[in-house]
Amino acid sequence: MPQKALPGVLERLDPFGLDQLIELALKLKESKEEIRDIDEFKATYPGQWIALAIPEGEDRYEPKRGYLISHSPHREAVWAIVNAMPSDKGVYVFFNGPVMAKGFSVTFYDREDKPEVASMGY
Repeated sequence: MPQKALPGVLERLDPFGLDQLIELALKLKESKEEIRDIDEFKATYPGQWIALAIPEGEDRYEPKRGYLISHSPHREAVWAIVNAMPSDKGVYVFFNGPVMAKGFSVTFYDREDKPEVASMGY
């Protein structure tokens, strides 16, 4: 879905109570879709942003399973849907692909401000 079209769709739904529609959509999705392992989502949607609803009893910071809310190669499309959801929902959003292009380096600092360089693909 083009990122410009998504806000227009959300604006048209607003008179009908966007929060209620999203809540209903999540309940329908959860009732139709079974809980799946994150590894299954990773295998199905490589190189995409993935948003999962976290089921009860799952770790909110490192869930192993969930319900698919949204996926897209475009970060903005996934976050538009997540940001429109009620805030009491546990949602896990991640990019399923390399975080660095080949040949680039990233510097991380630890608590003592000592740099550690991570390189990917020389």
